Amino acid sequence: MSSPPSEPISQAVADSAIVLATRVWFVVANIGTQSMLAWMLLPGGRGSYAVCFLFGTLFGVIFTIGTDRAAQHFVMTKELSVSQGASAATIIAVTGSTIAMGLGWFLIHTQISFFQKAEISDFELSLLLIPSYILNIFFRLQLSGLRRFVSRAIITVVQTTTNLLLVALFLGFLGFGVTGALWAQVISLSLGTALLVRDLCVHCGFRFIVPRWSHFRPIIHYGARYFVARLGNMVDVQLGVILLGFIATESEIGLFSAAAALSLRTLIFSESIEISMLPRIASDPDRRNEIVRRSLRYSSLFTGLTLVLLVLISAPLVRILLSPGFLPAVPMIWILAPGILFQGWAMILMGHFRVINRPGFTSWSIWTGLMTNGLLFFALYPAIGVSAAAWSMSLGFAARTLMLLASYQRTSGAGLLQTFWPRREDIAFIRTALGRIYVRLSTIGRARHERK
Repeated sequence: MSSPPSEPISQAVADSAIVLATRVWFVVANIGTQSMLAWMLLPGGRGSYAVCFLFGTLFGVIFTIGTDRAAQHFVMTKELSVSQGASAATIIAVTGSTIAMGLGWFLIHTQISFFQKAEISDFELSLLLIPSYILNIFFRLQLSGLRRFVSRAIITVVQTTTNLLLVALFLGFLGFGVTGALWAQVISLSLGTALLVRDLCVHCGFRFIVPRWSHFRPIIHYGARYFVARLGNMVDVQLGVILLGFIATESEIGLFSAAAALSLRTLIFSESIEISMLPRIASDPDRRNEIVRRSLRYSSLFTGLTLVLLVLISAPLVRILLSPGFLPAVPMIWILAPGILFQGWAMILMGHFRVINRPGFTSWSIWTGLMTNGLLFFALYPAIGVSAAAWSMSLGFAARTLMLLASYQRTSGAGLLQTFWPRREDIAFIRTALGRIYVRLSTIGRARHERK
């Protein structure tokens, strides 16, 4: 008997909810970490940590040319085996990270103003973040593409909890400051990567092989086309910190980075939907547009409600979580909120275009947003100071999303009303998904009980 038409979509919603449950803990742990960083480092130290962390995570992305998503795509679509795709990705990640660390060491010891915003020793330590972060991303994406959502969820919980505990130990008890916060990231990312590799080996048959050029070629070709989008997407989110790193004080950097970090956590719904949506639309092209439109509506509902709540309680929340010294960041949270709603839609649409092998749409939209962000920052900063970073980021997100929506309408033939207008069937799908979640969690619980 064939599956009912709603099967793939309701299953996708169930997977989204499982991913979301993990993301909720990720947000809780991340907010706890951000709170400790704010209270213990204060705005100045928080700014120094922000530029070091940005350098250690962004620099590796530059030298891996978008191949993280490319490797996921070809394994997910079964054009490469897990061993072929993941082995090629590992070699690319290690090679790119090594080049990035060598060039990074040279840049750290120059007189560039960005590298004057923290101790040289902390920037040197941030070089260890490059391979830790890149390898973690590569293998995490492989698990998502293979629908290992529960395993990825457990590993995410372990990784984020480890980071939270290490920050408490290194900052709260040992007083290591920025250095301790960076070591916590390096250790937790490395642990997470080890667990990801173990799961791929045990459950997905991954074995490291020496790939042929025929395995590298499609990954590099796809990655080169997607690289502009991959780099632009990461730079766009961090552009405010990058630009402030050259012209602002450590305290201003700390205020903006704290506001952005807190606001961006509301994207957990869109991230969860996008993670579970990709394998579905890759394997079910007939229902691809239906899944995408429903994902956009769910993103609108859940992200919108969360943003409204955040804006309403932002002042007491910042006072409690980040300390009164961060209250000047509250207006920036209000400014960022509408842009983040747009960004939630963009994440869904970018996932769609990656799966249908049209990364060019994603690249153009991201760089449209990035140029909007950068130009507005320089236009507004002389007049309004650090708030310019929030305004330019929010409007850059909006510009990117509008371009993606226009491209999606043109390629799918779906109008805005057809895409975003809520439907009665949406409630039915949510109910079905909740039932699936309950059954799956009950099955997992019974299995663990029987093993004990």
